[in-house]
Amino acid sequence: MSEWISVKDRLPEFGETVLVFEGKVFIAIYKKSGFIKHCFDLEHYAEDVTHWQPLPAPPLSDMEKFIAKFDQTMGCKNGE
Repeated sequence: MSEWISVKDRLPEFGETVLVFEGKVFIAIYKKSGFIKHCFDLEHYAEDVTHWQPLPAPPLSDMEKFIAKFDQTMGCKNGE
């Protein structure tokens, strides 16, 4: 998983959905107006975000795992 990035060092791209930390961890989208965190079906501005990090990759499906293992076994790279 990615390391936490200080908002003083760098901000995400506009429109990027990320994890944010403001005393607790939330999922938020970064917009020109700031971080907007998602809580159930409501959106709230995150006022005191100190750090953020990209979302982790979603889990692989069983088929994707099979293909990746097959490719590794056959010595294929990137679907070759």
